[in-house]
Parts: sequence; C-alpha cells; structure tokens
Amino acid sequence: MNNNNLQDSGVKLLCTGLESLKCKLETLLLCKCDLTEESCSALASVLSSDSSILKDLDLSNNNLQNSGVKLLSDGLKNNCKLEKLRVSNCSITEEGYKALASALRSNPSHLIELDLRENDPGQSGVKELDDLLQDQNCKLKTLRFLSHDADKACEYVRGIVGKNPLLLRELNLSERELEDTRVNQIAALLQDKHCKLNTLMLNNNSITAEGCAALTSAFNSNPSNLIELDLSENKLGNSGIKKICSLLENTQCRIEKLNLSGCSITEEGYKGLTSSLKSNSHLTELDLTENDPGQSGVKELNELLRLESCKLKNIRFLKSVAAQEACDYLTKVLGKSPLILTELDLSEDKLGDLDWEKLSALLTDSHCKVEKIKLNNCEQTEKSCSVLATVLSSKTILKELNLNNSRLLNSGVKEICEGLKKSTLKILKLSDCSITEEGYKALASALRSNPSHLIELDLRGNDPGQSGVKELCDVQPNWLNRLKTLRLVFTFLGPAADEACQYVKGIVRENPLLLRELNLSERELGETRVNQIAALLQDKHCKLNTLSLSDCSITEEGYKALASALRSNPSHLIELDLRGNDPGQSGVKELDDLLQDQKYQLKTLRFLIPAAEEAFHYVRRIVGKNLLLLRELNLSERDLKDTGVNQIVALLKDKHCKLNTLMLNYNSITAEGCAALTSAFNSNPSNLIELDLSENKLGNSGIKKICVLLENTQCRLKKLKLSDCSITEEGYKALASALRSNPSHLIELDLTGNDPGQSGVKELSDLLQDHSCSLKTLRFLGPAADKACEYVSGIVGKNPLLQRELNLSERELGDTGVYQIAALLQDKHCKLNTLILSDCSITEEGYKALASALRSNPSHLIELDLRGNDPGQSGVKELDDLLKNERCTLKTIRFLKRAAAQEACECLTKVLGKSPLLLTELDLSEDKLKDLNGEKLSALLMDSHSKVDKIKLNNCELTEKSCSVLATVLSSKTILKELNLNNSRLLNSGVKEICEGLKKPVCELKILKLSKCDLTEESCSALASVLSSDSNLKDLDLSNNNLQDSGVKLLSDGLKENCNLERLRLSDCSITEGGYKALASALRSNPSHLIELDLTGNDPGQSGVKELDDLLQDPSCSLKTLRFLSHDADKACQYVRGIVGKNPLVQRELNLSGRELRDTRVNQIAALLKDKHCKLNTLMLNNNSITAEGCAALTSAFNSNPSNLIELDLSENKLGKSGVEKICPLLENPKCILEKIKLSGCSITEEGYKALASALRSNPSHLIELDLRGNDPGQSGVKELSDLLQDQKCSLKTLRLRGCDMTDEGCSAVTSALNSNPSHLRELDLSENKLGDSGVRNLSDLLKNPQCKLENLHLCGCSITETQCRLLTQAMCYSLSHLRKLDFSGNQIENKGLKILCDVLKNSQCKLEILSSVVDKSDLSSVVDKSDLSSVVDKSDLSSEVDKSDLSSVVDKSDLSSEVDKSDLSSVVDKSDLSSVVDKSDLSSVVDKSDLSSVVDKSDLSSVVDKSDLSSVVDKSDLSSVVDKSDLRSVVDKSDLSSVVDKSDLRSVVDKPDLSSEVDKSDLSSVVDKSDLSSVVDKSDLSSVVDKSDLRSVVDKPDLSSVVDKHEYGSSV
Repeated sequence: MNNNNLQDSGVKLLCTGLESLKCKLETLLLCKCDLTEESCSALASVLSSDSSILKDLDLSNNNLQNSGVKLLSDGLKNNCKLEKLRVSNCSITEEGYKALASALRSNPSHLIELDLRENDPGQSGVKELDDLLQDQNCKLKTLRFLSHDADKACEYVRGIVGKNPLLLRELNLSERELEDTRVNQIAALLQDKHCKLNTLMLNNNSITAEGCAALTSAFNSNPSNLIELDLSENKLGNSGIKKICSLLENTQCRIEKLNLSGCSITEEGYKGLTSSLKSNSHLTELDLTENDPGQSGVKELNELLRLESCKLKNIRFLKSVAAQEACDYLTKVLGKSPLILTELDLSEDKLGDLDWEKLSALLTDSHCKVEKIKLNNCEQTEKSCSVLATVLSSKTILKELNLNNSRLLNSGVKEICEGLKKSTLKILKLSDCSITEEGYKALASALRSNPSHLIELDLRGNDPGQSGVKELCDVQPNWLNRLKTLRLVFTFLGPAADEACQYVKGIVRENPLLLRELNLSERELGETRVNQIAALLQDKHCKLNTLSLSDCSITEEGYKALASALRSNPSHLIELDLRGNDPGQSGVKELDDLLQDQKYQLKTLRFLIPAAEEAFHYVRRIVGKNLLLLRELNLSERDLKDTGVNQIVALLKDKHCKLNTLMLNYNSITAEGCAALTSAFNSNPSNLIELDLSENKLGNSGIKKICVLLENTQCRLKKLKLSDCSITEEGYKALASALRSNPSHLIELDLTGNDPGQSGVKELSDLLQDHSCSLKTLRFLGPAADKACEYVSGIVGKNPLLQRELNLSERELGDTGVYQIAALLQDKHCKLNTLILSDCSITEEGYKALASALRSNPSHLIELDLRGNDPGQSGVKELDDLLKNERCTLKTIRFLKRAAAQEACECLTKVLGKSPLLLTELDLSEDKLKDLNGEKLSALLMDSHSKVDKIKLNNCELTEKSCSVLATVLSSKTILKELNLNNSRLLNSGVKEICEGLKKPVCELKILKLSKCDLTEESCSALASVLSSDSNLKDLDLSNNNLQDSGVKLLSDGLKENCNLERLRLSDCSITEGGYKALASALRSNPSHLIELDLTGNDPGQSGVKELDDLLQDPSCSLKTLRFLSHDADKACQYVRGIVGKNPLVQRELNLSGRELRDTRVNQIAALLKDKHCKLNTLMLNNNSITAEGCAALTSAFNSNPSNLIELDLSENKLGKSGVEKICPLLENPKCILEKIKLSGCSITEEGYKALASALRSNPSHLIELDLRGNDPGQSGVKELSDLLQDQKCSLKTLRLRGCDMTDEGCSAVTSALNSNPSHLRELDLSENKLGDSGVRNLSDLLKNPQCKLENLHLCGCSITETQCRLLTQAMCYSLSHLRKLDFSGNQIENKGLKILCDVLKNSQCKLEILSSVVDKSDLSSVVDKSDLSSVVDKSDLSSEVDKSDLSSVVDKSDLSSEVDKSDLSSVVDKSDLSSVVDKSDLSSVVDKSDLSSVVDKSDLSSVVDKSDLSSVVDKSDLSSVVDKSDLRSVVDKSDLSSVVDKSDLRSVVDKPDLSSEVDKSDLSSVVDKSDLSSVVDKSDLSSVVDKSDLRSVVDKPDLSSVVDKHEYGSSV
C-alpha cells in the first residue's frame, strides 16, 4: 500500500483485520503513507498480539519520529514474530535508536533485518544498535544505515582501517590511490548523517577538482561535525579551491584546521580563500605550503590576519621548518614579512646569527618572491658564500645579487662562481669585495660556462692584478652581444681617476696603470689636476713606484689630496718628490705621517734643498722627529756646542721651518754659536716666540749678539730664558738698553743663576717702572726661593737678598714655608749670616730641607736657631753633620729650649761620645749617669728634640737620690717607653721612688725591667700599687729577685683591678706553690689583659703548675703564654705532650717505652726532668735506643732534681758498662729516693755489676726492687752482687736475675748471700740460670730459714732434677705459710717430682696459689681422668679457691682441647663466678689461638661471656693473639654471634686489617646465640679475669690433672 494517503485512521482499520485469528498476512508495506505516532501505537498492538504472523513491515518515509518508534519498540518486546522492519527516513534521532536497541535486547529471537537509512542517530545511536550485532543471542543479521553508494564506501573504508567508519571520529586515508571515483563513493558516506567524522585526512590521494567538488558537496550536506580536513598533495587547482570556498562560506561549517599544501593553488585560489574566510569565523589554522601565491596571494591572507573578526591564528606558507625560522627572523629584523617583499636588504650584517641554509630554504620556497638581495657591508664566510651558490643554482626567481663592500675574498668568489654556472641571475655586484686576480679568473671561467643570463657585473674597488683584467677582456668577444654594461672593462676607475688616466696617457702615451715610474715635474698642474692624479693613485690598479711632481705649483690642498690617496692605496709608491712646492702649515705633516706607518711603502719624501736637508737629518737623528712638523724644538742637554748649532742654522733659515719655541738649554754654546743663531733668526724672525739658552756660557759678548735680535722690529720674541749664562753686570745693562729700544713684545725674562751685582738689578728694576715696557716677569730666583723672598719682604718690609740677619721666630711656617726659605738660602744671591726660626712648627722634613740648602750654599750662614721645633728622628743628625763639614761656615746651631737641657746634653755628649739628641736609646749603664742633676736630665728628655724612648741603667749603684731623679723623669712629659735597670742595686727604697713616678698620669712608660735588683716583698707592695693605678705599664720584669710567695701575693693584688699589664716575668724569684696559687687567683679575677707569664726557675710544688695550667683552658682568660721551663725543657715538654696527649708537668707517671728516642731526644727530655716543675715519680724508657750518652744526660737531670723519682725503667737499652757508671752517681746521691730500678737487657757486664753494687752499697736504704734480667754479671759481678745482698742495710724485696748465665757457683753465692739477709726479700727470679746442686742446697737453706718471707719464687728452666726437686719441696715445707707462687716450668722433674709437689700441695699449711710446672702430655691422662674434669672443681668454690690473677696456671693453651671434654666446660666454672677467674686485659693469653675451636663447645659460648662486657674481656691491642685467625668461625656457635659482641665495641674486638680474612662474612650473624650472651660474664667482675704476666706460667701444659685433686679442690690450691 506504498504511496497511498492512508493516514493514521486507515492504518487503524487495517490493524483491526491484522489482529484477527484468521489473518495470515506476513508482509505489510506502508511506505510514504503519511503515518504518524498514532499509527505506531496501533501497529505495536498488532506486533505484540499472539494472533499476528506479520514477518515484514515497511514504514519508510513516514514522519514517525522518536515517539512513534518508542511505541513500535514496545510492540517488538513481547510475542513479536516480525523479522524485517524498515523505518528509513522516518525522522528518527538518537533517542529512537536507543529505544529500538532496548527492545531488540529484550526480544532478540526473531528480527533479522532493520533498515534505518536517512535518519539521524546522534552520537551514540549507531553504536547502540551496532553492539547488538556482536550479541550472540541476537538474530539481527542486517542493520542498514546507509544508501547503496554510502554502504559501499563504508565497506571499503572498513576494509582499510579495520573499523566501522560510522563509529570513528578520525579517518586517515592518506597515501592511498583513491582518485575521483573512490572519492565520490566516500562522499556518499560523508553526506550521510550517520557519519560523524571530526577529522578527515586525504593527503596525496590523486584527488582532482572533480573529487573535491563531490567532497565539498557532501560536507555541505553534513557540515556540522567536521573540524579538521587535510587535502594536501592533491592537484585540486583553483577550481577545486573554489569548491572548498563554498564549504567555508557555509554558516554551519565548523572546520578549524585546513591543510591544502601542495594543491597547485595559485594567486586566484589564494584570493578565493581570503574572500571565503572573511565570511566564516571558525578556521584557526591554514596550511598553504608548496603552492604559488603569486604577487598578492600572501599579502591578501596576511591582511586577513589583521582583521579583528578573523579567528585565523596561523597560516603556514613555507614548507620547511628552516624556511619558516628564516621568515620569522627576517620579519623581526625587517619589520615586515619577507614573503611580501621583492627586494631583501640585509646589508650591515642584518642576518646576524641566522643560518645561511635557513635563508636558502626560504628563498627556494615558492612563496618567496624576492628578486633582488642586498648584502652590502657584511662579513661573508666561505660557508655563507657556499650557501649563496646553492641559492643561485636553485630554482628561484632571484635576478639581482648585490654584495658590494662585503669581504668575500677569492675563496668566497669561487663558491659563488659555482652557483653562477647554473644560475639565471642577471645582475651581480661585487665592488670592494677584496677580490684579487684569482677571483677574477674564477669569474671569467663561470661566465664562459653560462653566458646567457648575466647582463651586469660590477667589480669596482677590487684588485684584478695584471691577468685578471685580461681574463675578463678575453671573455668579452663572445659575451658582448648579451652584456649591457661591463664596468670591469670600461670603468675600472672612478670618474676623477679615469680623467687622470686619460690626461697622463695623453702626455706619456702609455697606460699609467701599467707604469712603475711617472715624471710630471715642472708642469703647471694646479689643484684640479693634482686631485685627479690623487684619485688615480688611490685606485688599487695603480702600481706606480716613483712619482716626481717637483715645481708643479702644488699647495697645501694638493698635499692633502696626495696624502689621502696614498692612504687608500699604500702598497706601491716608494718615492715622492715634491720639492719646489709650498706645503703650507699641514701639508708636510699629512705626507710625513705616511712615512711612519709600516703598511705604507713610501720610503722617500723630498721637500728641502740639500743644505737644509742635511740639517734636517741631523736634527731628526737627535730628536727622532721631523723638524718641519714641529712648532717646539727641545735640544736641551745635547752638548751641541757651536759646531752643532752652525748645522741647525741652515734649517732655521728655511721658510719651511715654523718653530715657535726653541730650547737649547745646557748645550755648551758660546758667543760664537750665539752669533750664528741670532743671524738665522734675523733672516726668519716672524715665527719665534720663545727662546731658551739657559746654562750656556754665553757671557756678556753672547748677550750682546742676542740684543741685536731683540732690537729687530720683526722680532716677535715673548719669552727669553738666560739663566746661568755667566752674565754679569755689563750684560744686564746691555739687555736693559735693548729692551728699551724695542719694548713691545718681550713679557718674560729669566736671569736666575747670574750675578747682576748691585747695579744690574737696579738697571732692570728701573725698566719695570717704564710704562712703555711690556716686561711682566723678571726672574732672578727659583719659584720656591722667589715665594720666600716675597713672603719675607712682606714681613720685614725689605728685600731679604740685601739683608744679613733674619728673625722669623714664632711664625707658623710649617714645612712648606721652610721649603721656600731653604730655597732662598740655597741661592747665591742670599747673603744671610744669622737665621732665627724658633717655634715655627718645623718638622723633620723641614730640617732636611734646611740641611740640603746649607750644603749647596755653605758660604754665608754662621748661626741657626731652631729651638721649639720637632726634628723627628733624623732632623738633628742632618744639621749636626753640617758642623763637621769644613766648607760650611755654620758655627752655631741651637736646638734645646732650656739651659738645663743644654747642660744635660753637653754632659751626656761628653760621657757618651755623641749627642744624646741623635739617640733613641740612652745607655747609661755602669754608673755613667754620675751626678747629673735630675732636673737637667728631665729637661733634656722633655725637649721635642730628644727622641730617647729607652734608657738602660744596668749594673749601676743607684742611690735613693738617683732613683728620685728617675722618678722626676718618669713624672715628666717625655716619650720614654722603656726603662732597664737590670742588675742595678735599687733596694726597696729606690723602687718606691720610681713607683711614685710611674703613678703619674703623664708617664707613658710601657716596659720596666728590674731583674736582679735585690728586691723583696716591700718592693712588690709599691709595684702592686702602680699596677692597680691604671698605669700604662705593659711589660714588667722582676726576674732573679728574692720576692718569695709573700711578695708575689702582694703583686697578685695589683693584678686584680685596673691592671693593664700584658707581660710579667718572675723567673727565679723563689716562688713556691703558695705564690702560684695567688697568681692563679688574681688572673681569674682580672683575666682581660695579661697574655704572658714567665715562672721559670721556681718551684711550683705539687699543684702550682696545674693551678695556672687550668687558666689556659679558660676561654675568658687572655693568657696565651705560660712559661715554666727553659727553651730545651719546653721543647721536650711539647714533644712528650704530643705523644701522651697530656701535660707532663702535671703527670706523676710517664711511659715512653718502645719509642725511638735515641740520645738527641733523651737530651731534650733530660732538660725537662731537671726542672723543678717536673714531678715525675715513675719514668719508663724501655727499649728507646738510649746509649751511655743519653744515660749520662738523664742521670745528670735526676741528680739536679732527685727528690721525686721512685721508679726508673731503662730496660732493653744498650747502656753497657759506661751507661751503668753514669747511673751510679744518681744511686749514690743521698737525696735519691729511687725504690725500683729496671735494667733488664741493658748489656751490663761484670764491670757494670761492680759499679752498680758499689753505688747501692753506699746508699742502699731506699731500693726495694732490682731487675737485672738478661745481663751477664760474670764471676766477680756475682760476688759484688752477693756482697750487696749480705749487707744488712740492703732492703731489696724483689730481685730478678733471669737469664743472667749464672752457673751453680754464681747461683750458690747469690742464694747464700740472701740466706744471710733474708728478712726483706719477697720475690726471687733465678730462671734460666744453672742452679746446680750447690745452688739448690743454698736455696733450700734459704727457704728453711725462719726469717725468709719469700712469696714468689721463679725457677723456670733451671735444669732442676727430680732429686733437686725433692730437696726444694722439703725445704718449702718450712715456708708454706708464705710462698704464694712457684714456677718450676722448663725443668725435668717428671711425674715423681710432680707427685712430690702434689704432696706439698696437700699440706693444710700450704698457701701456694700459683704453680707452674711441666708434665709430658702423654702422661696427663694418667694424672687426671678427662671424664672427671667437671668434678675437679666445685663450681660454687671457684672464686674463693683460685687466685683471680692466675687463671693462666690452670690451663695450658696448646693442650686445652685435649685435656678438657668440650661437653663439660659448663661444669668447670660457675657462670656467676667467671668474672673472678679471668683478668679482662689478658684474654689473649687464656687460650692458644690454634686450639680455640676445640676449647669451647659452640653451643655453650653463651655461658662463657656476658654479652655486655665482651669489649672489656679482650684487650683491643691483643685481639690477634686471642684467636687463631683460621679458626675464628669454629670458636663460637654461629647462631650466637650477636650475643657475643657488644655492638659499640665491635671495632675494638678484632684487628681491622685481619677481619676480612678471618671471618666468613656470611657466618658473622650466626656466631653467637643472642639469647645467651647476658649469662656469660658479670660485667662488674670482668677486670679480675686474667693476670697478664702470669697466665702462661701457672700450670705445666701436660699435667693439668695433677694440679687439682677433684675431691679436695678447696684445700689444694
């Protein structure tokens, strides 16, 4: 029923039938039946009824809209059998699409075809339905949105991009060969509203205007979505652009970006685009690169950008980025775009840093319309020329290139020539481009290869050489028809130069450019022709070497023109002859300057006739300048003599000489030379203004010649200097007469240094009164003397040159005035006999000036008075020396104001042999002061002429009166800064007098030295009052006075308040501890000033040093230097301090063992030990390489200060016999209280023993310990020692004779001697000596002696046999209550001997704590059963039964693993008591390194050591000996490492360099069980673990089992 006007009512009637059960209708076509929403409702009812079997429904071309479709959709949801539904062109939008999609999802089983063409799906409508096709439950097979053509296009595009184009917003089909056919299809797709593309790229698709028309038609039908369109690289042409313009004019068009690059658009297309864009405001970006805009295309669009209504922000014309950069740069430089210019002026380096290749890119772009480029005055490089060549050979429209005045050089020209060979350039300008012959050749070659285009070539201002011109001329015949202007051929030169060339060619008949010599002399050239010749010379083509222009009527202007030309072209002309011409004032200079410039070839320039030329060269050699150029000539001090003057005269006569000033000072000119000069000046008088003939012996006759010149009416002389010309009264008269006859010009006349006599001065003075005379200045004196003369004349009203006495006292002359007066005195006109200058404020410089003046003119002055002035340091000496000068008539110089001062000065001069006014230090030692009155001395010192700031009065017998004199001096206003009274017997009364002076405010004394002046406490009181009075005293020396503590305490009171003292010296003042404390207390209360305190040679007691030393640590204390020691002792103190880090003066024990001191350093240390400030009780110098010499220094020091030393260790030094002999005087000293002396390993032999024994016998009461181990006493030495030991005064408690190579006889003697005096001895070491039977017997007797109290007995390695052991053990039974330590190690006592020892140990009276013995390892098992080790010791009793210091006797290191069952370690020692077993410092000796792993069961390590104390268990320095490196991992259970070591001490546990090699890094964490560490060692007891020295000697290695009876442990050890 298609195309019938059924309307809704008709459809309703149809639907009634369709709902009938009898109705079998399957297809219903209702296309274009004017149906609306109402029909849809009826049809929906049919679709959802069970009776309907309708399969196909066509409702196309009805205005159903979304509301109708929604009703239809409801019918599709339930019981619907419909398979095909057509609703094309039914005004359905996005909402209707969504309704259909929803209905089809709810009932997807029947509909297989849906046609929605010509509807508008909106943004998501297509996607909603398209997603259904992906649903497997959906039966929909055909979903039709597009027309047939559009559908084909859709499938085509889908095949390319793999996606449904209706779902895309961007489509890129660039580089595909679409052509117009395929474009037409795509147009159908684009036209459909289902297509929602925003971006379409059709770059390089062979689209023409026809295809473009189809596209724009499609976009016009569906314009609202497209934002970006790319049609670049398609041949659209202007017709295609017109189609696009219609799209742009569409008001619904939303395109923002349009790319039309390479679309064959010309000027017409540009205009069309401009017009369209004015009507549409959306486009913001337009790309027109690779099109040809013609002349106005770019301009049209650029103007568009200026319109406010235009949204276009960016138009891209240029293809490459480089071209765009160049365009942007030039736009900025030129102020407008180069794309709208036809001429580009880039002169004066406007290119700047713009890359030439970028410029090339711009010029070769089609949008660039530049035909002419100017690059004048640019710095062109070879590279830039290469780029220009590229531009020329590129396809450009460039017609003219102007490179004038750009320095191309030949290399640049060659590059350009390469471009010319392929270029269409018509005009090339290369004037002044530094092109030479080589460049010309390159140009000629280029023109031959491409002669068809270039019509103008400008090469002016270059240098073609000879062949360059020829090369270009040879090109001309083949080139002439095309070349319009060949300036190279016709105008090498400028107009003026060309005229000169023609003029010269007419005269000489040759081309002047080819000549080397040209003579135009005696031709009336005049200025015009000279200017032309100058222009010719100026051109580089001119190669002339010689040019003669003499007598050519050339004037100053012509000279200037020639000079200018030669400057422009300096390379060829060598000789120029201008004689007979007039150069005027500046002509000569213009040309002469050329001769001085090295770049000019001009060597010869002729102006003068031969005679004048000779004089000219003579003067030039002297002054180094051209006399003709000078207006002032100074030939002073050249010693010309008359001969030289006569030569100069010829030049002075020449009219070229223009001198205004001539100075011939000091040239030995006489009257003869003067006559020649005046003759010359009379010939040429008009220029000379000033003449100086001073210092020449002209005499009166010479002056008369000068007078002739002065009388010449043409003479213009204004200044005449004739000083020191030997002129006398007669010459003065002649000058006066001449000046009267011609008085109009001369204004200054200098006659200084001449002798006018009385009438000469009058003659000239009268002249000054003449009104017609112009003379203003008549000089007799030098400037300074003249000023003085005027000054004095103003004061006294008379001319001082006529005076004999002058008094200027009390006038404030100052040095300036004195300088003037000195100049007056120096002049020979001055006849003064007496000069009085007292109180004139004259200083040192003034004194020097006077002295200098009197030296130069010594003949008149007899008396000089300078009282009341200040001569400084050297003023007096300067004048005093004059009195000794025989030439000087000066007899009297007065300096001192008061008569008393003068008397003191004379007295001291007599005593000292020189004036005290010449001294700064007055040494009056040895009673030189004598009876000199104090008032007089004070007067002298107070005078300004006295410069004494230091007085020495050493070794004087000063009385109270003389001290009073000193007090007077100190109370006066003097410059005295130091007073030295050392070694003068002042006594207290004298000091009191001096102190009164020191208290005066005027006293400026800073240093007072009173060393060794017999001062006592009373003096200190007076001095203290001075110190506290705010005096200026900074340095006080009271050394070597018996001040004692009481005096120092008084002084200390003075230091406390208002004291400015900085240095105080109190060395050797009998000060003790009390004085030191007083000083320290004072300095704490006033710490701000004193910086140095010297207390050397005093006795500080126990705390004196510390009291003051603590001050140095106080930041508020200014004390920097605290001196206790002599220089050497101080050095030693610093050295020791550097080692031990503490002040040795406050130490009581000093250990320098093991340091390489040698005798040099020992000598320094001896100086320290000698000082009383050193209070050392113990000094250890073990192994210091000390010899007998060093030993002597030490003992000498100790003898000087013996009262403190208690212990001295000199072991392991090679002292020998001589060294021991040096020690003996110390031991004999009754003040020596030495108790311990260690001399082991000191190479002491028999003689040394004798000396030592002898010394100890003489003073044996103090020594209680003697260590002589490792020295060989010999037989006699043993005897001497034995005698000492028998002495009842001998109180030795310790005697060590280990390793002394004593035989049984020697041992017998020693033990026998000990037996006779046994009551003191507590320790005896006879180890490593052969006791023998006799020795053992005597030793046994000693042990049996009831008086024997021996506690420690060392018999290691004494070859004791089993029998001898029995004797000794029997004897020991008598000493069981005393003996604590017994060392039998190293003896072959075997098991029987050991059993005997064990019997002794069982004795209840036995107090033995340490027993060291040796048992064969193989027998150990028979002594003690290993399995019973844990029961040997009662854990609870360990701490009470074993001496803490002797753990080393319990276990032998090397055998520990074999003697102790690992599993029983924990039962050996009670954990809680471990701290009492082992001494911290000796852990290294407890365990043999190699067996450590076998000693302790890893699992039990936690019970051995308290983790908090590991760092204290092991001596850091001994770690390497504690553990065998190779066994470190086996020592401790890996799992327990963290509990073994206190973190803070880890670095101190292991020797750094061995750590990496001894511990497996990976196992570190597993070494110690953390949880057990705390139970290992009680921190507080760790220090008692092991006694270092005894650890190895306690127990014989193989016999651990014999040491302890397991059942009787408590009573055995």
